[in-house]
Amino acid sequence: MCDIVGTDTMYSEDVFELLTQSLGGFTHIVSSREGLFGLSLAGVMKIAEGRFFGLTVYDQAIYCFEALGPISTFWPHRGRIVRLQVNYGRIVSAEVVVKGLPNGCHQIDFIGKNLFICDTYNSRLFIIAEDFLSYSSFLPWGEIGFQDFVSGYPHVNSVVGFEGGTYLMLHRCSQRTGLKSQLVRWFRESGHVAVAKTIDGYSCHNIVFTEGGSLLTCDSDRGALSDGVRCIVTIGKMYTRGLSVDSEFVVVGCSLFSRRDSRSTTVGNVCFLDREYREVTRFVLPAATTDIRKIDGRDLSLTNSRLRKP
Repeated sequence: MCDIVGTDTMYSEDVFELLTQSLGGFTHIVSSREGLFGLSLAGVMKIAEGRFFGLTVYDQAIYCFEALGPISTFWPHRGRIVRLQVNYGRIVSAEVVVKGLPNGCHQIDFIGKNLFICDTYNSRLFIIAEDFLSYSSFLPWGEIGFQDFVSGYPHVNSVVGFEGGTYLMLHRCSQRTGLKSQLVRWFRESGHVAVAKTIDGYSCHNIVFTEGGSLLTCDSDRGALSDGVRCIVTIGKMYTRGLSVDSEFVVVGCSLFSRRDSRSTTVGNVCFLDREYREVTRFVLPAATTDIRKIDGRDLSLTNSRLRKP
């Protein structure tokens, strides 16, 4: 197991408790500050307590980032990655594979066989080795303090690989700065970042490249989905975050606007749209969504999406 900090904290025993092991009938997994939820067109059910942010699916397992320390503080580092192994619609094991992460990490995804983690507050990327025994750390913008906007604090919140490139979403704290969000490409070999697109959107989350390579993202402040150039659909007067796209549905999370310190008590929705962005159904969630992935891996939000393979 990769232990980035190695601190002896209350989570050293690696305890993770499920409310249920059954995922029977659920198509999606949803993370929130109030727990993990199973989701399908039939409804929603909580499967674990905790504060969760990034989610990904790889090799018949669900990986989730859980923050066991206060989100708004930098120490102690009590973030961890938990692997939920899934077999025939049932979670058969829960194992901590990475620990000692900062509490403010956001989205995660496998690019190839390596796990990429957005250390959002520290403007950093972690890349975890395939065997989970070692890691690399990168500072694409150099040493920038949390919300040091004068130095260009980007609030990097999403990562995805596409056609050999690594793409990051820069939220840019639009409500504070007035700046539009940006999609950038990070070049690991040289370490530099190039702006791929300045998005006509604010405080954006999530990066999905559709079958034809078009961008889809949550224009969060506007409660909408955007292709980076224009609004595709407005979900409502809510904050959009969490986006999953398969051959039939676009599933997006949304929640009431709230201050960061009150988001743990915010109520949200999860909406199923068809691929023409017409609403099929929506469910009330007793939490604000932070990410959504399709359990079977047939999800264009995943770098290693099974939908992209012949």
